[in-house]
Amino acid sequence: MAAPKRRKSAAVAILNATDDIEDFSKSETLAIRSSLLRWYDENSRDLPWRTPSAGAGSLLMPVKVDEEQRAYVVWVSEVMLQQTRVPTVMGYFNRWMEKWPTIRDLSSASLEEVNEMWAGLGYYRRARFLLEGAKSIVDEGKFPRSASELLCVKGIGDYTAGAIASIAFNEVVPVVDGNVVRVITRLRAISANPKEAGTVKLIWKLTRQLVDPSRPGDFNQALMELGATLCSSTNPSCSKCPVSDHCQAFLLSKKSQKLKVTDYPTKVAKNKQRHDFAAVSVVEIAELDEQILNDNGLKHVFLLVKRPENGLLAGLWEFPSVILMKEV
Repeated sequence: MAAPKRRKSAAVAILNATDDIEDFSKSETLAIRSSLLRWYDENSRDLPWRTPSAGAGSLLMPVKVDEEQRAYVVWVSEVMLQQTRVPTVMGYFNRWMEKWPTIRDLSSASLEEVNEMWAGLGYYRRARFLLEGAKSIVDEGKFPRSASELLCVKGIGDYTAGAIASIAFNEVVPVVDGNVVRVITRLRAISANPKEAGTVKLIWKLTRQLVDPSRPGDFNQALMELGATLCSSTNPSCSKCPVSDHCQAFLLSKKSQKLKVTDYPTKVAKNKQRHDFAAVSVVEIAELDEQILNDNGLKHVFLLVKRPENGLLAGLWEFPSVILMKEV
């Protein structure tokens, strides 16, 4: 009697889903690079942080640009753009650069000043890491130039390190954000869970194969630009896409009505949000010297406490509160 077949584990299923994904061929790679860069040169959005790339022979670089200043601009913009839409970031970025136009200017700021400038963008840890990173770089006396060196700066991960190194210093390294994940999974029709470690590793490998060695910064920006504009999550403009001829998801959708380009990347259920219930105490200080109030233009004074330095929202001020219940 034959032994019953065992059900494959989720890990094995994912492995099989990525095992048959082929690398980009040399001809594909050259064609994608050429088409995408040509499209980017003609259609890239005019964004305040988009300085000319360091890429040799770039059509976007008519004059020499200071590399370390460009690195600072790229760093600030990429951190702001994490979890935040471009239209929202533009105003914040312009105000930030007006107040702290160089990394040395930022390094002399206080956490309170930075948090005040960041107010409304959310994820305040990003702002704190920017400040701490700026201070450490200025103390070292030079801006890290390679992705591996940039990873040593607090708050800089693989994505930001790749963006700074390729755009500012012309290092041939990939950049993978949500937009790039969407483009790559569609180009190769990758159906595996995009959040799984094996799939993430595969996407980085495929992206690395495509990076143009002469214009890595422009290419990485072009790939992100494609994902942010034409290759959108819900309504991709495949007829206008410069690399649709090489997109397996697009080709599959033309062969079968059951398959759609928007099936890639695979949708993953989001973790349920946690809800904290707290009692907040709003204390107004009634008896205060009128001269102090008048001198500072104040009408009311309230009691605030500062969050601990090692917390998620370190350094921020809030009304006194106590957590009553955490609901998962």
